[in-house]
Amino acid sequence: MIGYMSVREKTPRIIIDNILSDIKKGNLTSGQTLPSQKELCKKYNTSRGSVREALQALELVDIIEIKPGVGAFVKNFSLNSFFNPARLHYRVDDSLMPDLLEFREIFETIVVNLAIDNADEKDIKQLQDNLELTKFYIEKKDKKQFVKLDYEFHKKLSESTHNKVIKNYFDVIFPLLKYSISEILIATTNLPGVMTDTYEDHKKIFENIKFKNRKKAVEGLKGHIEFVKKNFAVISKRKINMNNKYN
Repeated sequence: MIGYMSVREKTPRIIIDNILSDIKKGNLTSGQTLPSQKELCKKYNTSRGSVREALQALELVDIIEIKPGVGAFVKNFSLNSFFNPARLHYRVDDSLMPDLLEFREIFETIVVNLAIDNADEKDIKQLQDNLELTKFYIEKKDKKQFVKLDYEFHKKLSESTHNKVIKNYFDVIFPLLKYSISEILIATTNLPGVMTDTYEDHKKIFENIKFKNRKKAVEGLKGHIEFVKKNFAVISKRKINMNNKYN
C-alpha cells in the first residue's frame, strides 16, 4: 500500500513537469487546448483523479485555465504570471517596458556592486572574452551575434556576483526582457553608432569592475540603461508613426 501511494503521489508531479516542459519548448502555446483528461489518463496510465490534481495545480499557479465542459487551455501570459514555475519566455507588452527597465536599473546596480566585491579571475576573463567577441562581430556587422552577446554580457555580470539569489532573479527577470530588448537592439542597429556605443558602455562597466571603481561602475551602468531607454523611446515613436500612417 505504501509503495502504491508513493507512485500515485508522484504521478501528478510527472504530468505537471511534462506539461510545463511542453510549454517551455513551444509544443504548447498560449490559448492552445491541452489533451482531454481521458487522453492524459491513457498517456500516463493513471487515474482521472491524478490528472485532475495535476490540472488543478497548474490552474492554481496561473499556467492554464480550466473551462468546465470545454477543456483546459494554456493561458495567455502576463506580468502577473511571470513568477510561475515554467519560467516562460514571452514578449513583454510595450506598456510594461518602462517599469521593467526601471527595475533593471535597480537590479543591475546591485549586481555591479556585488560583482566588484566577488568577481574572480575567471569571471573577469569571461567578461573580457565577451567584449572581444562583441567587437569582432560589430566589425563583421553581424547583428544576430551582437544581440546574443549583449544578453550574455549581462548574464555573466550576474554570475560574477556568486550570489545564488541574484542568479535566480536574473533567470526570471531577463527572459522577460530578452525578446523586447533584442527587438530594440535589432531595430536600432542600423542607426549610426548604436552597436559601438553599446560596446563602449559594456567596456566601461567591465573596466571599472575589474579595477574596483565602484562609483564609476555604477555610473556606467546607469548611463547604459539610459541609453537603452532612449533607444526604446525611438522605436516606440516609430511604431506610433507607422500605426498613424496606416490607420
